[in-house]
Amino acid sequence: LNFVLSLGFGVIIAGFVISAHELDENQNLQFADLFAGFQRHVGQLLLLGVLYLVAIFVLILISAAVILIFGGMSGGLGALMHGDSSAWGAGMLLGVLLGCLVFLALIVPVAMAIWFAPALIALNGMSAIDAMKLSFKACWVNIIPFLVYGLVLIGLSLLALLTLGLGYIVLLPVMYISYYTSYREVLTVG
Repeated sequence: LNFVLSLGFGVIIAGFVISAHELDENQNLQFADLFAGFQRHVGQLLLLGVLYLVAIFVLILISAAVILIFGGMSGGLGALMHGDSSAWGAGMLLGVLLGCLVFLALIVPVAMAIWFAPALIALNGMSAIDAMKLSFKACWVNIIPFLVYGLVLIGLSLLALLTLGLGYIVLLPVMYISYYTSYREVLTVG
């Protein structure tokens, strides 16, 4: 299910973006607009999902290599120097922490590349690659607001989880409207 959702995230987000755009432009929102992502540029939206999955897979491989290399080296050196197997575990823990930090550092550019891409594909008819390039550039120019928004969203998501997920009933619509609003403010004229 997670694989299918990751593959189709662009199609799903496009439906919300198209709905928000219809409401913003025409004040004529229909329930069917939520599924418009399955009708407009679906090939490019699915390609965006594939590119996202490939990027995540590469990041996982890089992080795993960091864990194996640095965890194994520091664990092996610690065990060799101290003659203690607990040093091996501490070294592996260090490698896991370093691998997680590498993953978090590398996921930010990926998030920047895909952030505005579904909206650019659905509303502007761009290709997935061109949309990712423009999304990255737009996020780079607005890096501080992008990071602040991300941190606020993480905090609100944690609060929503504390309500056993019921907080998402409020958070998801607000999140999608703020997503569309940021797209409109950053990437459209007038």
